[in-house]
Amino acid sequence: MLKSPLRLFIIQVLTIPLVIGVFKLPAEKAVLSLLANGIFWLISLLTLSYQGLFKKIIIISGLQFLITAVIPVTILRYLSWGGDFSSSTFLGVVGALWHSYSNLSFSLMLVTSLILSLWIKFNKV
Repeated sequence: MLKSPLRLFIIQVLTIPLVIGVFKLPAEKAVLSLLANGIFWLISLLTLSYQGLFKKIIIISGLQFLITAVIPVTILRYLSWGGDFSSSTFLGVVGALWHSYSNLSFSLMLVTSLILSLWIKFNKV
């Protein structure tokens, strides 16, 4: 159970090279995409389990990532299995746009953890 937004932020940042590394593995891109998607499920659920200061804000940041990025991308990956994810659509939005939005959503979650970590450090909360 995480209680430090700085530790959470570090784990969230480490997700980036981990996902990049997944795509260097020798397997089909669709399978690697599912593995990477699983990592994003884990980091969003870890964020939702945060128990420290500013708990509500951090949980909301994890929830927005889960609901607006991870779940839709997971569904679209399933729907587009064997096809082209980028041009497949879910809720009228193509996969390429879902992927772009998921990057922004993940960044919002990261920035939230970073700002709250800095707030705690500089205000000695």
